[in-house]
Amino acid sequence: MRMSLAKSVFLCCLITSCHNQKMENIGSSTAEKADVTIDGLPYDASANTTNDIPFQDSVDVLQNTWLRSESDTQLEELESLAVKSDGEASDYLCTTLKIMFKEKPAPLIIYLDKNRNSALYGVLTDGLGVSLVVYNKEERITEKQQLKVNAIKSSNGKLSKKQIDFIDRLFEDVSPEKFD
Repeated sequence: MRMSLAKSVFLCCLITSCHNQKMENIGSSTAEKADVTIDGLPYDASANTTNDIPFQDSVDVLQNTWLRSESDTQLEELESLAVKSDGEASDYLCTTLKIMFKEKPAPLIIYLDKNRNSALYGVLTDGLGVSLVVYNKEERITEKQQLKVNAIKSSNGKLSKKQIDFIDRLFEDVSPEKFD
């Protein structure tokens, strides 16, 4: 599917503006700090700044560990980061969750189905929505359906009927229009 020059420019501008966006420090009280450990060390997402490369490194470590182990522990730590993150950090989490969903949808869906109020649900729907923004209306419908079909197929029968219904609901909440 071909992307018009205007869409390419729009996507580049969107990525550039997200990259340059400044983040606010979200609270400084102990009660507001994220309770996350990365490689055994405490990490506070609320103290993150745009130039704080360790945040992305920490998310990458959690992602890579989860892709190997499929442990809920890494998802719980990503959850803690998601609750306290905004701006560039939030955008990075959206991209990370989208990658995790595409590579191993079954364990992520199982986790989200068990944790219905998870902040990762919104992070994932936003990540999938942003990935569809480059397509026109008709292409979005096709691409969205293809993402859903691929997720179900690559789950290799590991999902129950209830969890497949959960995927349907998840994709109903994927809205690339909110990023137009």
